[in-house]
Amino acid sequence: MKNKEFIEKITYPGNLPEEEVIIGLAIVDDDPEILEIEESLARRFFDHSKYKWQIKSYLHPKQLLQDLKECTQSFDVFMVDIEMEELSGQELIVRIQKENPSSIIIIVSNYAKYAVDGYRYGVFRYICKQELNEKLDEALKIACQIVCQEQSQSLLFISSGEKVILKILDIMYVHYERKYTFFYTKNTFCKIRCTLSDAMNLLAEEPFVQIDKAYAVNVRYISRMDEDTIWMNNGSKLPVSRRRRKDVADKLMSVGMIRSFPKEKAEDQI
Repeated sequence: MKNKEFIEKITYPGNLPEEEVIIGLAIVDDDPEILEIEESLARRFFDHSKYKWQIKSYLHPKQLLQDLKECTQSFDVFMVDIEMEELSGQELIVRIQKENPSSIIIIVSNYAKYAVDGYRYGVFRYICKQELNEKLDEALKIACQIVCQEQSQSLLFISSGEKVILKILDIMYVHYERKYTFFYTKNTFCKIRCTLSDAMNLLAEEPFVQIDKAYAVNVRYISRMDEDTIWMNNGSKLPVSRRRRKDVADKLMSVGMIRSFPKEKAEDQI
């Protein structure tokens, strides 16, 4: 029994209880006075909830991107000012979505004209800064409920007496090789003796699609695709068969991932 290995899907009925969920919130605003107000209001909300939480505020958006790239910080929800000198809110949102495809983004602005950008970029909410006191609690409440729902489904791996739990939405892609299937996240991987078909049965209700006989991907992490290659947003290149390309495109469309984003400027790369 000690060397027995298996994998199973953990599905909580409904959402996880609030007290079992850790919410990470990043707040980005280049006005220190507004940033302090936003953080104070967010802390007020969490102090009256049962969630475990961590908040980090950023005056400099590029520091947030550096933390995300280096995996020194992990966030579920982002509050983003849309007008900043160092990096525009629009560009920041694109970069956040590249690093954290399942992130929940709240645009905060003094200008109602940017509400349209919220729809364009697929963000969760738009809030005028003058209305933060009245509207932020409701936005955070619903955002946290979404996080609870997403964290309610995970995969449990047991191999050689070791137990590992991966949140399904954190899995970027799956690779089958020599009787083992590897489940890759941004920071780690787990392997288990099972077929790719077995893996897909566990992931069937999530945004996964098989791209050839040995690979399946979470389409939220796809950066681009050509005739025979898919680029994941961590730089991995995976083969896609011609007959599977339509399946991938259909899945991308079904989860709303086909958008028209502005290209990143080379000088903004970190």
